[in-house]
Amino acid sequence: RVALVQCVPGYRDPERSDWEAIEELAGRLPAEDAQLFYQIAIKGRNELALAPDPRTGLEMTLLRMLAFRPAAAAPAVPPAAGTPSRARPRTASRTTPKAASKAGAGKAAQGTSERSEPAPAPASAGTKKAEKQGAAGGDWVDLLDQLELSGQARELARNVQLKARDDDRWEFVIAPALRHLGSAACVDRLSEAISDRMGHPVRVLIRDQEDSEPLTAAVLEQQRLHRNRSEAEKAIRDDPTVRALQEQMGAELIEDSIQPLQ
Repeated sequence: RVALVQCVPGYRDPERSDWEAIEELAGRLPAEDAQLFYQIAIKGRNELALAPDPRTGLEMTLLRMLAFRPAAAAPAVPPAAGTPSRARPRTASRTTPKAASKAGAGKAAQGTSERSEPAPAPASAGTKKAEKQGAAGGDWVDLLDQLELSGQARELARNVQLKARDDDRWEFVIAPALRHLGSAACVDRLSEAISDRMGHPVRVLIRDQEDSEPLTAAVLEQQRLHRNRSEAEKAIRDDPTVRALQEQMGAELIEDSIQPLQ
């Protein structure tokens, strides 16, 4: 209902008695966050069976919504001489020395709130060939952790699969049900993050994949969680002490309490 109010001004559901509260929330909540929270809620519902208990699953879903906050904007005007600088906080980048050299000197921290544009890095024929060959989904999962993304833009990056890439053109696929994540603003942010990481402009294209589910970072993470949980359950069932307690004292194993070691 919040999304409807934001997209269709004047819309009202006469069957609801809490419409004023919905309209107030729609005015306070950015439309982008509303879509992200809906997506997190849907995913969280599907993952309730993986939580130790339903309450924990619900709490983690709500906390996940609170964890995604927009990055603070950098001040438009540098502070005057003698005034403490309030530079925009930036997350630590896991950039290797080789990648940092490729990105250019503009990536170096200068102690101010401004960031220089990275100088275009010359790419040899061998480098271009390696990039073209590295179009597998696993490469994208590794690169994703190095991109400076948050909020819905990161959710978009987690739910797309890299199909093909060239020097300046990267093509992704996404499940039609998640197409709402690929707004123009989020695609632009994804393109900017990849460009910053690669050291040259990159154009991002996203198309629907109808025939099968894309092998995305989110899907791979879900598969890993299922695999780890299955291994943990097997280890508990095969444990001699657990078996002895079950046989000699009638102990029961609480399946929902089994969690893999992190």
